[in-house]
Amino acid sequence: MEQPPVTSYSSRPYTAADLRALTDFAVRCTAARAPKLTYWNVGDLAWQLGTYPLDADFSGFVRLWEDADATVVGLAVYEPPLNFEFDVDPALGAAETIRAEIFEWVEERRRETPVSEPDIPKAYAMLGADTLSTTALESDSERIAFLESQGYARVERHSVRYSRDLAEAIPPRCSRAGCGCPT
Repeated sequence: MEQPPVTSYSSRPYTAADLRALTDFAVRCTAARAPKLTYWNVGDLAWQLGTYPLDADFSGFVRLWEDADATVVGLAVYEPPLNFEFDVDPALGAAETIRAEIFEWVEERRRETPVSEPDIPKAYAMLGADTLSTTALESDSERIAFLESQGYARVERHSVRYSRDLAEAIPPRCSRAGCGCPT
């Protein structure tokens, strides 16, 4: 019986030359999750990483995971002192392995980062100085299960998004004086 090919993965720090490969990664991940939400879109990556000088050193903050063909299959962004974001190509069969490596890398970065209360952004202050946080979409049960298996717990102290179905007619604006709506 023929064995499936073994795919190896490696990780390395991000450099500015990787932005195009990361945008390809974001497009693949978004397409694989459509029509659901995704973690990174091309605009996010361009805004967060594409505005720095080409020689910026991201080695302690942004790391890529690649397959044997040097295709980006995973991304981790550590946002000191208490937050990180990550994604793994949802079409990848070895997502669990790469997620575990991502967590090992980011948790090591966190342990290396001295934190005192004044250094904590207000948005994360309620989490405490000895924590590490990330996000999960409510629709991503696999990611939520992985986070919980790693000891992470849901914290409901952040914002909630509101959306509106634009396929339906938008109601007319209030034109009554004093109602608080623009006329």
